[in-house]
Amino acid sequence: MNATGQTGRELVDELLALESRLLDPAVRRSRETVDLLLAEEFTEFGSSGRIFTKEQILIELSSEPVVSFSISDFKLRFAHHESALVTYLSVRTDETGARHIALRSSFWIHRDARWQMLFHQGTRT
Repeated sequence: MNATGQTGRELVDELLALESRLLDPAVRRSRETVDLLLAEEFTEFGSSGRIFTKEQILIELSSEPVVSFSISDFKLRFAHHESALVTYLSVRTDETGARHIALRSSFWIHRDARWQMLFHQGTRT
């Protein structure tokens, strides 16, 4: 068990569910929900090569075209006390049907009785 009282499997399942929520088009368009899932000091190194702050991500996602994502090869790479690193492969299917594959990593922290994403990076493959 980790400091949050979860077993390794429970932690993997919870963080996979949170990553999946952040990829859900309905969640992505909800500023309030995304705001709760991202830490105030959140930073993203996007697959586009751009660097985003939390506020920039909130603005970007509010007008993002509806796309679908799938996750595979999800792994918990490191967990210590109240932090965790996850990695996975995502496939984004855009409005034209084109598929975009990326390797992704997210660093999560547990604070205020919930997990929040502190850092995310996407690398196109």
